[in-house]
Parts: sequence; structure tokens; C-alpha cells
Amino acid sequence: MLQNLKANAYYYTLLLLSFSLPFPILITNIIIILLAISWILTGSPSKKISLLKEHKISILFMSVFFLNCIGLLYSDNLTWGLFKIEKILTLLLFPLIILSSPRLSEKLFDNVLKAFVGGVLLASVIGIANAIYKRFILKNLSDFALNNFYIEIPHLFMSHVYFGIYMVLAIYILVFLFLKLKDKSLFQVLFTGVLVGFLYVLVFTSGSFMSFIVLVLSTTMLLGYYLYKHFKITNIIIALLIVVGVTGLLLNSGHPSLNRYKQRIFLSVDNVENDQYNYSSNRIGPLVAGFSVAKEHWLWGVGTSNTEKAMEVSSISQGLDQLVHLNTHNQYL
Repeated sequence: MLQNLKANAYYYTLLLLSFSLPFPILITNIIIILLAISWILTGSPSKKISLLKEHKISILFMSVFFLNCIGLLYSDNLTWGLFKIEKILTLLLFPLIILSSPRLSEKLFDNVLKAFVGGVLLASVIGIANAIYKRFILKNLSDFALNNFYIEIPHLFMSHVYFGIYMVLAIYILVFLFLKLKDKSLFQVLFTGVLVGFLYVLVFTSGSFMSFIVLVLSTTMLLGYYLYKHFKITNIIIALLIVVGVTGLLLNSGHPSLNRYKQRIFLSVDNVENDQYNYSSNRIGPLVAGFSVAKEHWLWGVGTSNTEKAMEVSSISQGLDQLVHLNTHNQYL
């Protein structure tokens, strides 16, 4: 009886964690603590070690965490270094807890996936409602805020970069769960189609450039594979041309978010403007500076807490002083 209660506590905590991921980090952190407690109370240490040995992939994730810990040994700013370690603590906790716990049944695992999709959809609706309220009811947005209206939609909870990844993952999960259904009713087809379409539009308008590219490429590849299996080569070429054409029309539609994507597609590594408001430069600039740092410290790096200072020195030497401390989404890492 007690063992069943402990096992259920782990499952329901995992369910809550999956649902909470798109929401503020404080909620997620509290649930992670509850998950860790339920993990401690579930199963014997020997059984957990045995399960970890079966899942050697856990070593890959945890090694990233421990490499950063080693970097603390030659770091100047220990406080900042410990803060960075705290930010990547999940690379240790998630593989350790999930891969050393009993495997969930297929039905329970599907429920965890559904909880994640539900969280993404709810966060999306709340973000849209908040953006509409600020723009059309309060009407107090600056010109800069209006220009960034669409990518600000997810910012109620997190960066549009992270949320874009969540939306793409939710689309994959919806398609995966739909394909698993043996007897698909008309309602299930329409319902899944509406949810996927909603997230597609939101990725194109409010997601990050990377989520946009991933979604376009994966959709093209999956569509090409499906057509290859079911249709003639002529139909495949026509369908792919339609996808390319639609993408081109979207990029030239004048939509602010899609204009940013277009700007980044035609960026140049050799011509980086010293302008933090140039959407190409503030992506390529940190990469140029980061590659310079990597060439000089290719083996041991510069230390877990010294990356910001190294990037500052490199950016200034490259004539990109306006990009100092920009660190766009930690790209140089």
C-alpha cells in the first residue's frame, strides 16, 4: 500500500512538472523539489544505481554539469560561477531522477506528454490574452513595444526563444499522439488539426528564429517522406515547391516577426554591424567573439565564471563594443 502511494506520488509530481514547464520558473523549481523528495522516498539506492547503469545516456547529460563544476577550479568569480552551476542543475537532477526511477507504462507516459501540451496551450492563451489587453485596452505600449508585440506574447512567462522550442515540441507530441490512435474519429482529426494549426501560427509569429527554422525543415522532411511513400515523384516535387513558395510568401509578407527571420537568413559573418538593435549583428556578433575566445582557449576554456569577461575583451577587439554583454541566448557557449 505504502509502495503504491510512493509510486503514484512520483507519477503525479512528474505530471505536474510536465504541465508547469511553460510557466514561471519558481513554480517549476518548487515541483522539482517535490519530485526529488518523492524520488528519495521511492525505491532502494541499489535499484536506482542498477537502473542508471542500464541508461548510459544519463552520463552524457550529467557530464556537462560536472565539466562546469570542474571549471570552477580555475574561475575568478566564484559567486557568478556557482550561479551558473545552479542554472544547469537540471542537467544533473533530471537524468538522475527520471532514469533511475521505474519506467512508466505507455499510458502514464502519454499522460505526461499530454500534460506538457496542455501547459503550453494554456500558457499560449494566457500570453495572447495579456498582449491583447495591453495593446487594445490599456493602449500604453511604446513604439518599441509595438514593434515587438508578437514576440512579447510569451514574455509573460519566459523568453520567446525558450517558448518557441516548447511550442515546436508540443506540435511534435500532438502529431505523435495522433498517429498512435488506431481508430481516428472526425472530431479527433479536427481537434488535433486546430491545435497544431494554432501552434504553427504562434511559432511563426511569436517564436524564435531557430524554432521557425526547425519547424519549416521538419515539416518539409516529414511531408517529403509521406509523399515518397504514397505518391509519385512529380507530386513530391510539386508539394515541396508549394512549401518553398508559401515560406517565401510568408517571409515577404511584411510581418514584423517574419521580417526578423528574413533578416537573419541573409546575414553575413564578414559584415557584422556594431549595432545591438540589428537582429543579424546581435546574433552573429557573439558568435564571432565566441569563436575568437574558443581559438585561444580550445582545451580547458576560460573558466565557468570567466566567460562574460572573455567575451567583453573579444568583442571590443573585434570592434563590436556595442555588443558587449549582449550574450544573445548564450549562443557562443
